[in-house]
Formats: sequence, C-alpha cells, structure tokens
Amino acid sequence: MCVNSYIWKVGMMMRNIKIWVYSLLCIFLICSLFVIVGNCLETFGYEDKGVLDTTSVNFIMGSWFSCPQNGTADSITVYIKQEVTDGKIKCAIYKRADNTLVGYTEEWTVSIGWDDWKTLDIVSGGELEALDYYLVLWQNKGNRFYLDAEDGKGGYQSRAYNVFPNPWTPTPWGQKVSIYCTYSVATPIPFKLFGAGFNESVPYVELHWSYDDLELVDFFEVQNSTDGIVWDVSGYNTSTQYIDYQVVNGTERYYRVRACKEQDGWRNSSWIQNFETVYFLKGSGGSINISYVGGSWYNYNVSSVHVVRGTYVSGNLASMEDDDLDYYRVDEVVGIEGYDVRLNFTNIPDTVISLSVRELCEYEGNPAHDVDIEVWNFTASAWFKLLDMPEHDFQWNNASISLISTHFINSGNVWIRNVHYTSGVNTHYLNIDYLRLRAFIPVTSVDGGLIWWIGAIFISVPILLVLVYVLRRK
Repeated sequence: MCVNSYIWKVGMMMRNIKIWVYSLLCIFLICSLFVIVGNCLETFGYEDKGVLDTTSVNFIMGSWFSCPQNGTADSITVYIKQEVTDGKIKCAIYKRADNTLVGYTEEWTVSIGWDDWKTLDIVSGGELEALDYYLVLWQNKGNRFYLDAEDGKGGYQSRAYNVFPNPWTPTPWGQKVSIYCTYSVATPIPFKLFGAGFNESVPYVELHWSYDDLELVDFFEVQNSTDGIVWDVSGYNTSTQYIDYQVVNGTERYYRVRACKEQDGWRNSSWIQNFETVYFLKGSGGSINISYVGGSWYNYNVSSVHVVRGTYVSGNLASMEDDDLDYYRVDEVVGIEGYDVRLNFTNIPDTVISLSVRELCEYEGNPAHDVDIEVWNFTASAWFKLLDMPEHDFQWNNASISLISTHFINSGNVWIRNVHYTSGVNTHYLNIDYLRLRAFIPVTSVDGGLIWWIGAIFISVPILLVLVYVLRRK
C-alpha cells in the first residue's frame, strides 16, 4: 500500500512538473511574439477607398500626408482597378518641404481583373522623419485609382513614364488619393554617446557609445565640428570608443558618430544608426560627462515673438509655422545694431536632453555684417551663438544643442533670437518663413524592450492560470 501511494505521489509530481514546463514554454512563446511585434509596422496616408475615381497616363499624381515619427518605408499601397492590358504602375515618396525624392517602389504590371489594394515594396531609399510627404503613383496606361475631394491635399506633374524625377514639380490638386505608406519603427534601442576630458595639460575628448547589434556594423565613423554645421572626419574604428586630442580648452566642440555596414566602399555604405550630435561644454580643466538613451523627437512652434530692435513690417506667428512664402518680416534700423528679434518657445519638458533649431529665413543685407542665430543660456545668463547667418536668399539653417539642455530650458521656456550686431541699413531686412524647435525626449528608467516583456507577462498570467486549471482537471 505504501509503495502504491509513493508511486502515485511521484506520478502526480511528474504531472505537475510537466504542467509547469508547458506553462513556462507558453509564456516564453507569448513574450517572444511581443518582442517581434515590438519592431512594429505603422502606416500613414489614406487607407479608405475613395468614392471618386479617375485614370491617368504619364502623370505623377498623389497626395501629401504627415508621417508622425522617424522610420523606414517598407512599401506603398494604392487601390487600383484594372481597365487596360499591360499597364504598369510604380509609386514614390517625395518630401513636401522641398519636393525631393525620398524613395520609390518596384514596378508592377496590373493583373487582369484586378480591383483591390496593391502593395508595392520600396526598392530604393525610404528613410523617413516626422515630416510631411507626398505619396504618388505613376502609370504608363490608364488603369483606374480612387480618391476623395480635399482642397490643397494633392499634386500632379505631367511627365512621360520613365524614371522618377528628383525633385518633382507638383501642380496643386484638390484630391486625396487612396494611397498609404507602411513603415518600420523599431522599439527604441538603448544607446549612449558620452565623453569626458578637457584636462589642462593635454586637452582631449574621450568618446564612448554603445550599439546593440554589432554584427550589423563593420566600423564606425566619428566626426567633429566647431560650429555644428561643417563637419570633419575625426577617424574610423571598429570599437565603440574614440579619443580626440585635436581640441583646445575654451572652444566649442561638437561630435557625432555613425555606424556603417560597408557595401561598395564608404561613399556607398548604408547607415545603420545615427547618433545625435553631442556638444561638450568646456572650461579650464575638469570634465563633463553627458549620456542618454533612445527616445523620440517632438516638434514645437513659436509661442511668442518680440522685436527688441528693428522695425516690424508684417507677419505673425502663423507665418513661421510653414514654409509657404508667408513671412515674418523685420527691417533693420539705422545707426545702431540692425535688429534683435526674440522668439519664445513654451511647454518644453525638462526631460529634454537635445534641442534642434530648424529655420528657413532670408537675410537681405551685407555679407560682411555680423548676423547670428542664438539661444539663451539660463545658467550663464548669456546668449550662446548657434550659427552665423551670412547674406543669402532663403535657405535652411539647422543647429543642434545636444548637451545639458537644462542650461537652455527654464520653466518650459526656450529663447531663440535672430540678431544683427552690425549697424543697420534701411534697405536691409530679415524674413522668417519657418521656425521650429525639435526636442529629443529620451527613454529613461524602462526601455522599450522591457516594456514589451512586461506587457507580455501581464497578458500571459491569466492564460497560464487557465492552462494550469484545465490540465489539473484531466
């Protein structure tokens, strides 16, 4: 009797072990699925079949849509109805701001009887930012596609079917085409770029960074800049660290690092990961350590503007929200410093670690005059020069402040100014067409991958309990 009881207990124990092994295996599979989904696919565009339809031959036609975040385009999907034989179609992505070609798809010969959505894979380009893009289609014969009316949403260009032009020159068209882009957004990969140095005897910067999948990297390139605009190569290496001895105490120094998988030489190599620019604040001696992890960019428009010096002519805050030839204009004053235009941004989170200023403006004046774009340092109570702005027609000015951003954020405020230090001339002026502040907010205590695991475990627990209950009743 005792032997039989012992055998029965051993059998029950083995059964329970089997139940828990199966349960843990289920948890692992569910968690793995969540991690795979973490590298998720997102879309932007118009995913409804329009009530209107049309055909086109030798016209590039499409509509613009906002991509909400950085990513890589995988495909473009468009609703097509076959009406002619041997009709070819391909799609492309154009940046709305300057009409440059971002990427294009494979070519497809429309199947007989086709009346459905068709997905075409991107075969060239496709790197996306949080910007507006035109999604376009191009046909050599008149198969039908679908759309809905919406003012200012579309564009077209007459062009014989061939290679996508770069840039294209769209004519405004009040239609929203049934077309959308599918793109990849990976769960943020934690990475760091930090440095220390600037001792008085041997000034240097020692850079360190991390990269999650080194198997995808042949080597890294390190670049430096004294103004955040013109970059010089510091060196190449296969490790995730670099020491730059070509520094001088008391001068600005910016750094950026990129990882590459070599293809046909460096010029044609593909980018694997971009690291944000890091600016090192230097003094006499000591060291600065700056680090951050992956996160997201957010855009902010100007909240208020104040002309401290100069003559306001025209425009308002809305004039600076889009590059649409609607300007905010200030004329120089004569006999003193030409102008000082203060631009305030509000509600900037104090968790920001990197700021990027993007401005489209025109300074009509003397190229020898001292004209700057500056940011206010609340810690030092002084203006910090972002870049020089020589005389030019409209051009984009970009400057990054990737450092201890708390120096430049106070109670959510960031102050930017356009300033003309040289004595003004009454025929000289400043036009601002677009101004936006981009703020990088990092992933902090819990990274994206961990969030997916937590979510997977949270969902797995009820499943596990049901599974144990069912197996124990057998």
